[in-house]
Amino acid sequence: MEPSAPAIRRQLIQMVLLISGAVMLLTVTALFAYDFVTIRQSSQRQLDTLGRAIAANSTAALAFDNPDDAQTVLAAFEVDPHVTHAALYRLDGRLFAVYPSKARGGVPAMLLPDTTGFRFEHGDLIDVLPVTEGNRRMGTLFLQSDLRAIYDRIRVYAGIVTLLVIAAAALAYALSRRLQHRISSPILALAETANAISTRHDYSVR
Repeated sequence: MEPSAPAIRRQLIQMVLLISGAVMLLTVTALFAYDFVTIRQSSQRQLDTLGRAIAANSTAALAFDNPDDAQTVLAAFEVDPHVTHAALYRLDGRLFAVYPSKARGGVPAMLLPDTTGFRFEHGDLIDVLPVTEGNRRMGTLFLQSDLRAIYDRIRVYAGIVTLLVIAAAALAYALSRRLQHRISSPILALAETANAISTRHDYSVR
């Protein structure tokens, strides 16, 4: 049966769109994964930098056992709306001061001195830093930050990617419609030749 020109052109367009879509999906996935990891690392660095500054200013309050001064120091976290909880602990792990001032239930009641570092827990970023004066350990600072900044950036990124995918698909369709005749014409000519030979035994068309 001789293939029709519309069917061949339609199959060529579908093939181009399928290949373009697969390449676009792979590219977008790689870029999204890279951007997600980059955002997480950036959030960790930002929280850690702020935490180290606050920890350095908390040593005097711990040294002189002044919870009111510690509370004032922790209030500096108001500059970062993503910091939901912060707490300062004595060297023995007992709670010393908390931010916000009435959020004692949102932080651990005790914190072991060797519990330091980053972790993601229940959709939040946790950072635990040592509070030191020179080489002397004074206590521990606990920080909890939400991930709204990451989610907001992901939503913006997803919107941009969606627009790019739609634009790329439209461009691929337009180009495939315009250029497919360069491929379909020789195929149709070959099919017509094969049909002439098989039906009419006209070998002169070769």
